[in-house]
Amino acid sequence: MTAEGLAVPPPFLRVNTAANRASTVAKQTTTTTVQQEPRECDTHVNANSGKKRSQGSVFRTVEPDVKDVTKNGVDPDCSGHRRLRLHLDYCCSPRSLISVQHMDNYCFIQGDVCDQRLVSHLFNTEDIDVVFHLAAMTHVETSYLCPSLFQRVNVEGTRVVLAAARGAGHALRRFVYVSTDEVYGGGGLQVFDEDSPLRPSNPYSATKAAAECLVQSYWDEYKFPVIVTRSNNVYGPRQYPEKVIPRFVSLLQANKKCTIQGSSPKSRHFLYVDDVIEAFLLVLAQGVVGGVYNMGVGHEVPILQLARELVTMIQDVPETQLSDWLDFVPDRPRLELRYPISSEKLRGLGWRPRVPWTEGLRRTVEWYKSNPDFWPGESEDRGNGTGIITSDS
Repeated sequence: MTAEGLAVPPPFLRVNTAANRASTVAKQTTTTTVQQEPRECDTHVNANSGKKRSQGSVFRTVEPDVKDVTKNGVDPDCSGHRRLRLHLDYCCSPRSLISVQHMDNYCFIQGDVCDQRLVSHLFNTEDIDVVFHLAAMTHVETSYLCPSLFQRVNVEGTRVVLAAARGAGHALRRFVYVSTDEVYGGGGLQVFDEDSPLRPSNPYSATKAAAECLVQSYWDEYKFPVIVTRSNNVYGPRQYPEKVIPRFVSLLQANKKCTIQGSSPKSRHFLYVDDVIEAFLLVLAQGVVGGVYNMGVGHEVPILQLARELVTMIQDVPETQLSDWLDFVPDRPRLELRYPISSEKLRGLGWRPRVPWTEGLRRTVEWYKSNPDFWPGESEDRGNGTGIITSDS
């Protein structure tokens, strides 16, 4: 997905490879993506290398041994390198990159974000000046089943990228770590600002909070130019159908009921992906290094209301039949009712969400209607068949 008409000066390309976080318009920079299997991991680095690239896309698979690099695409020097095929995680699709793969200043590198040799190699061979670090496993229910994997990717992966970035032979301008509102824990009636204490309540959010501590330590100890963002639920086209909105959409498109966890009145704040991009650009341009910025909206949507809205939009049934499309299933071990945050600090820089809830939901539903086969087979139940609610959805 591309955000157009962005007024903030520093341009960069943000490539989406997991759960639809989005991409911005590319100008004069190169983006490198480091990927690991199996997980949601999409660390993005911005490189002003000035190197002349061939026309068309470049797809490079990087082996743990950085001496062997495979470039799939138009680069002429791919012969002679041994090929190693690393699979993207289930929630990633190269089809998300079609809109940017023709750009001269775009490069996708597939590898393991926890591979210190590889990541260091990239920082020392590319003139990277900006990093947007979004590498994370985000599926909350899975974090209860295999917390060690979340710790490896979310915490150790962050440590590897931080160390490689700081050890590069040139100074970075910014290192933006993308976190989540879940680090605050459930809010009840309390609204969290950036100075609120962190009280993560599940293994996923605990690893994100731990990674934040690592990031902050690099500012405290080395004055490394880090910035942390904490956002509401992100939604929009191309998102993998384990997150609540695309999950409900895919179920309804398959004439199945929306599965709602528990009976308590859960609600979430949903932030459209284009507004997230504008927030990233603004933080890059005007954010204070060492600072934290909440990214959220004031409009709160009960999950039951979300399901009813989607039933109306997709199944077009009268209000008296809406309940026929709802299926209440058991709750997960712990599910916070709401995560309310204040974004006044970011608004002080001039940011405002531009896409209203009804318009963002309409755009999202229309995209899934027009692309029913983008995620093959995902109308079938995955895991326990519930609409998963996580802060990174």
